[in-house]
Amino acid sequence: MSRFTPSCGRVSAGMVVLAVCAATLGVPKAAGGTKPCSGWVQANTTSATATCPFSVSSQGSMSATISWSPTSAVLSVVLVDPNGVVVPTTTTGSNPTTVTGQASVTGTYKVRVKAKSGSANFSGTVTYPGISVPTYAGQIGGGSAGHAPMYPSGLDVGPDGTVYVADTGNDQVAAYAADGTQVWRIGARGAKAAGNFNNPRDIAYLNGEIFVDDTGNNRVQVLDASTHAVVGTPWPLGTSSLGITAGKDVNGQNIILVSEDVTNRIAVFQPDGQPVCTIPVPKGGSKGLAALPRDAATNATGTVVYVAAYQDDQIDTFGGVNVSTSTCPTTMTGHWGTSGTQPGQFKRPYGVAVDPSGNVYVADSDNERIQEFNGAGSSLLHIYGDKTPANGGSGDLFQLRRVAVANGQVYAADLWGWHIDRFTACATSSCPTPAQTYPTPVAGPATGSFNEPSGLAFDGSGNLYVADSVNQRIQPFTPGANGATWATGIPWGNRGWGASDQSGFNWPRDISVAADGTLWAADTKNNRLLQFIPGTPPTDGRMINIPKPAPTSLPWPYGVDAVGSHLIVANTFTSQIESFNTDGSQAWAAPVTTAGGIALKNPYDVTDDGNGHLVVADTGNKRVIELDAATGSYLKTIIATGLHSPQGVAIDPNNGNLWIADTSYNQLVEFNSQGAPIQTVKNLVSGGTFNHPTHVEVHQDATGHSYLYVCDEFNDRIVILDLNEN
Repeated sequence: MSRFTPSCGRVSAGMVVLAVCAATLGVPKAAGGTKPCSGWVQANTTSATATCPFSVSSQGSMSATISWSPTSAVLSVVLVDPNGVVVPTTTTGSNPTTVTGQASVTGTYKVRVKAKSGSANFSGTVTYPGISVPTYAGQIGGGSAGHAPMYPSGLDVGPDGTVYVADTGNDQVAAYAADGTQVWRIGARGAKAAGNFNNPRDIAYLNGEIFVDDTGNNRVQVLDASTHAVVGTPWPLGTSSLGITAGKDVNGQNIILVSEDVTNRIAVFQPDGQPVCTIPVPKGGSKGLAALPRDAATNATGTVVYVAAYQDDQIDTFGGVNVSTSTCPTTMTGHWGTSGTQPGQFKRPYGVAVDPSGNVYVADSDNERIQEFNGAGSSLLHIYGDKTPANGGSGDLFQLRRVAVANGQVYAADLWGWHIDRFTACATSSCPTPAQTYPTPVAGPATGSFNEPSGLAFDGSGNLYVADSVNQRIQPFTPGANGATWATGIPWGNRGWGASDQSGFNWPRDISVAADGTLWAADTKNNRLLQFIPGTPPTDGRMINIPKPAPTSLPWPYGVDAVGSHLIVANTFTSQIESFNTDGSQAWAAPVTTAGGIALKNPYDVTDDGNGHLVVADTGNKRVIELDAATGSYLKTIIATGLHSPQGVAIDPNNGNLWIADTSYNQLVEFNSQGAPIQTVKNLVSGGTFNHPTHVEVHQDATGHSYLYVCDEFNDRIVILDLNEN
């Protein structure tokens, strides 16, 4: 077998050379082999036939050698495939006799020994194809080059001017001194341990401690603001908490307010984590939509609670909380704001803060500005950071998330601008230019590197496309010799939100290339699919026909596969599999919500086997199922046990075996097409170990050699494994 052995490392000018070392490319291991076969048979009785079963997990040659005694008996020896069909064989010898044939499918084969006359004891061995064990062949990406210095979606400020940042895209929390120098940073991706975070969305300062809305882990973690040591035990939260603020109740007691957007309420806690009550946030505004609150704050006396009603484009007001009686206000006392871009209007208000004088600051996210109002909302006082040309703005904000006010300064957390802005008190109505921005310079992620690569696909020419999820872009790569060298193309896609921003990605998690060559992306947190005409790298992609389907019909799709003229989508948050025509209309009569009498639970991936069947990773049920691609009807459960969190599935075209990314266990598991386990891959030797592997794909390079490509998400790389089958 020929092997490629390029040098380890990288070269510049947009060419990525996979880190492949000759020392790691040894002879592949084989785990199949030899098994004894023995028994007794007697002609013309129920014991005339005996079988010796053996499991074949890959195609190849197999043979059985059998001898018997007494030699006067006449025995026949054949090989039988998993479907009960006799395998064509060649035979040598009479006693012992050897039969040799080819295993063309995987599964349980049998050596069948039959007595034609007489009776005899027989014994011998059967040899069969071994398992091809993958070896590490290299990687694309890895390291920190694919990360911006910060992706801030939450911040608060201590009395000494220290700024505390919820760094969502890096899954970390950090502190910066007043001059912008980083003081400390904490958090590592992976284990749900104290001091680690998963998508932290906001942060609050109170009396020397910081409270972190650790959204992906559904909890609040408390840290010492000076030492970043974990304080106490994390508090459990409901799902989709997106904001946290320290405030006061009507008696001056400290409270912590947590915004739970899906449940449309503000949960109130004491600083030790004891729950107090909840404030329901109703539908409102001209849209009449659910509020989806992103943030809440109180005034200094605790008599008013202000809520950023994100989807309603308004600020809602409520009366105060009373901790001593565990009571929260249940109705709004008022609201202000309408949808629009003019001063005093809002587009997706994301953050709210109140200064000691009672003035209210709103992070008007899609308008990329902070608006300051009096406490009643009746008077607009100042605008910070506005870059709307019609308003004379020249600000630098891009997807503003939060606002904090301290010591007469106004701070902005600019998620997709990768920085913090600090504004001084305004002498005029508009203050577009910040007094300070950090980190400086604001450096973006390097092309050819990733931050949580979550999906990948190949086109008919062997070009690779990767969904670089946290960086909100698709990155194309052109293959080199034997798939060993990849040239990076120009990434495409922008960071943005909603149907009005038709080029904006919001954490895209998967991609697929259709038969017509167009590329479909699961724009996960924008709740939609996007279609592109990829250019020839390094030309970027051009978006067409967007959005499909309507943004409200796909809550967080994590997997997409183009099958013929249809699109199959793993609609994760609604726990269903759906099929769409390319115009966005439904292709199946109804989405699939159950399989085998069991309701689907957060399916993460779906792939086509090429024979009219769909293989689905039914993640929450820890199983892999098969559906009819034309109708969505349930066919069978392929894998019912042995997995913990299957989030990626690929089919090896050489043998029909399934490769499953068992994400929570940081491993890959190979099964045959009947669901029997074959092997587990965890330690890559020179390639280290996986950290949250997700989507996987088997691809043959231009020479016909097969490789398994793995989105090793938290290691920020695509791992390439040689399947050693050729």
